Amino acid sequence: MQKTLIEIKEAVSRFDYLQFSQPNISSGEQRLTLLARVFVKNPDLLILDEPLHGLDVTNKRRVKKIIEEYCGKEKSLIYVTHYENEIPDIVDKRMTLNKIVY
Repeated sequence: MQKTLIEIKEAVSRFDYLQFSQPNISSGEQRLTLLARVFVKNPDLLILDEPLHGLDVTNKRRVKKIIEEYCGKEKSLIYVTHYENEIPDIVDKRMTLNKIVY
């Protein structure tokens, strides 16, 4: 599904973050701003490393839903997280890295 800037603006309820400089907003707001910038560029491959880190529960759900809607069947996603419950439902292949200590 192709997302336009307007659709992303509606999905990210506090889009006004993009009008402010990064140092003046919280880390969660910075994370939302960076994610919005990614979606605006409409890449075919999304590589997200801990995209929900620093977000409250409501925004975690919102961003996870946006990722699921954005990627759908037309986009590829590499999603890195330490928390299994944060993995979007659209992920159909997983690789788990386990640290072995001798």
